Amino acid sequence: MPRLDLARSLVLCLALAGCTDAGRTLVIVQNQVPLSGCTVSAAENAEFRAVGTVDLNTQGGYLFFPLVKNLGESIKDKPSARVVSVRGADVSLSFPDGVDASGLTEPLDTTVRFSGTIMPDGGTAAFSFEL
Repeated sequence: MPRLDLARSLVLCLALAGCTDAGRTLVIVQNQVPLSGCTVSAAENAEFRAVGTVDLNTQGGYLFFPLVKNLGESIKDKPSARVVSVRGADVSLSFPDGVDASGLTEPLDTTVRFSGTIMPDGGTAAFSFEL
C-alpha cells in the first residue's frame, strides 16, 4: 500500500493557504483535531495533529481542519478594515521523491470552497474541508 507522510504532503498546501496577495496576513497555526459532534475549536491551545500518514488507497480524501490566524492589525475608527473574509483555499499537493502517485484519479491542484471571517489583531477561525 502506498503511504504518504502527511507533514510532507501538506507543506505546499499550508504555504499557499497561509498567504494572501498582500503578504503574510493569514497563517495556518495548526491542524485541529475535531471535537465530539464534529465541531472544530478555534482555540490555539486545542488539541492538534502535528504529523500523520495518509493512505493513498482510501476511498475519501484527507479531512483537514486548519486553524487560521489573522495577523493584520486593526485600524482605529475602521473596525472592519482588516477583517478577512475567507472564500476557500487553492490547494496544491505534491509528493516527496520516491512516492508513486500516478494511480491517483483526483486532480492535485484544486480550489476548495468554504467561507468564514477572521477578525484582526490575532483573531482565529477554524475551518474544515477535504483534500
